[in-house]
Parts: sequence; structure tokens; C-alpha cells
Amino acid sequence: MCNTCNAKNESSMVECGCSEKLIGMVPFIHTQIMEAVGRHKNFPAIAPEEHYVLVVNKTRALLAQAGYPNAQLPAFAEELLIISEIQNTKPEEYIALLVERGTITPQGAKVLEAVWGILDGKMRRKFQVNALEELYGYVSGVQTLPEKEKLALLYGLKIGVASVNFFSRVKNDKDSPYYSVLRPGASQLRPFPWADVIGATINCIGCSPGGFVGCLGCAATSSGLASSWFGGTKE
Repeated sequence: MCNTCNAKNESSMVECGCSEKLIGMVPFIHTQIMEAVGRHKNFPAIAPEEHYVLVVNKTRALLAQAGYPNAQLPAFAEELLIISEIQNTKPEEYIALLVERGTITPQGAKVLEAVWGILDGKMRRKFQVNALEELYGYVSGVQTLPEKEKLALLYGLKIGVASVNFFSRVKNDKDSPYYSVLRPGASQLRPFPWADVIGATINCIGCSPGGFVGCLGCAATSSGLASSWFGGTKE
């Protein structure tokens, strides 16, 4: 997927200050991307490739503003495949598929199962956010996860918090473009904000070793597409 490496040291990706800084940027970048998608004149029926270009350009602009202008982001064909699988596969089945493929370890799968349990429940926003933040703290301290997988899960969890907050806000805002697709009875093509978390995590895992900025770019791109891509049907 991505192969950007902007870090020039050999320290652990997760422990490096660069990694901490970039993970901390996630909530702002994710929210800005979602807002940009909602402002598109054809939202929610944006053509897939146009949707992709919008998100990639916004991601690249935000990274450039933060001092990282050279991030290589995932290609449209890769994103289309990932989003389609997320959209058309039940979360439990998708997690099992990722383990079967060797994309994530069984230990990483347990973290994703915990994320789905948090997001699939009927907890109020603040309890979901607290649970995701506690899980973030737990994953931060785990020493037995592969480094890239751990970083990807941390990105995914941060995006999960941002996504929970975003959708909680817009679903009750009649002036938001998202209101019409989130109101009770409206067609929802995939669980929110699970799609954001899993899209970010899988894309980040696909980045090259050491790709701090690439990992953020991949995570932001995929999460910005995953739950705002309304071009298909939910099975």
C-alpha cells in the first residue's frame, strides 16, 4: 500500500517521538477529511474515484501543512478493494479473514474484537470514547505485538475516538450533510464508526517499515473513505 518513510532514526516506531506526534494528529485530520467529504456538491452520492481523489488531496494537503509534503498514499484500486470488503463483510468474519490471511496476528485480532464489542454495543458516546481510550492505553503497553501492527492499532483506536465523536455530533445536527444518511430509518451501508477503525488499521499495516507519515497517510485516507463511501449496498 504505502511505502513512505520520513523517519531517519532506528528507534522503535511506536516509542519514537515522531510516532507519538503523528498519532496525536489523527483526530484533527480525520475530522477535517470527513467534513470535506460532506461539503462535496454530490454528497452522499459521490462517484467512487472522485471521492477517492477528494480524500487523498485533502489528506496530502493536511500532511503538507504539518510539515510532511511527500507522503505516498494508497492507490484507488487498493482502496476500492479494502472498502468493498469492509462494506460487504460482517466485522467478526472480516477479523477472522484477516487472521487467516496473515494480515494480523491472533493477538491483534483480539484487540479488534474488543473494538467491535465497544462500537457494536449500545453505550453512550462518552462510554465508548472512554473504553477506546482505555484500550489504547492497554495496547500502548503491550510488548508482544509486532511493531507495525501495534502502531496500526494505535492509529485505528485514535481514529475510533475521533469517529465516535464525529458521528455523535452530526447525527443530531440537522444542518450537517451527514444528518440525512444517519437519521433513524436511513440506509446505512456499514457500521459506524467501525469502518473508520478497521480501514485505518489495515491500511497502516500495509505501509513499509518505518513509514511513520505513510502510516498516518494510509490510515487517514482509508478511514476518511470507509464510513463516508455510500456507493454500494450492505449485505
